[in-house]
Amino acid sequence: MKRYFIFALICGLFVAASVVSGAQKSPSAFLPIKKFEFAPVLDGVQIQHTFAIQNKGTLTLDILKIRTD
Repeated sequence: MKRYFIFALICGLFVAASVVSGAQKSPSAFLPIKKFEFAPVLDGVQIQHTFAIQNKGTLTLDILKIRTD
């Protein structure tokens, strides 16, 4: 369940960033790694992975909403 949450989080960030890109002076989110698959874990074990999000645009990148599927 947790790996699906993190995957959905990344997808949501990518979609939100692509919506605001397009203008010459705008933020532009870049995810070097767009997908990460966790190895199987036992129920109740906490797992963690850090995803890097880079702003390749000229304005501040604000992440306003994150949703999971």
